[in-house]
Amino acid sequence: MLFIILLLYVCACTNKCIFPKVLQKKGVIVVGDRDCGHTKNLISFMIKKHIPHDVKYVEDDKELKRYIINQYGGAIPWVYEDGVLRGDGEKYMKQYKQEHQNFTQVETNNDVFAVDKNKAFYGPSNRAIG
Repeated sequence: MLFIILLLYVCACTNKCIFPKVLQKKGVIVVGDRDCGHTKNLISFMIKKHIPHDVKYVEDDKELKRYIINQYGGAIPWVYEDGVLRGDGEKYMKQYKQEHQNFTQVETNNDVFAVDKNKAFYGPSNRAIG
């Protein structure tokens, strides 16, 4: 019993055990810094690839900043998806490129589709586009 109380006290004091609520949301969340070139590069990549995401800046959220410092020594950016860490910015982009290397993006009337390069894509007129 004393061990549990001590453990709770340590967690409360260090904040290492507290996972920020902002990272528990559904979807892709980028944790970064406005002045960080790596963060800007990651956000540009996500916009270019039409990946829906939300950006949370550590300078706007003390709880998030404390968590990033405790967990990662302050290194950024990080990508979370549905509350699960997907990796740092470089790892996320590399993994995304590997998972989507056989796909190309087709834009039609403001819609974006990921299409397998090895298969034909049929548009509204049933003619092969790719």
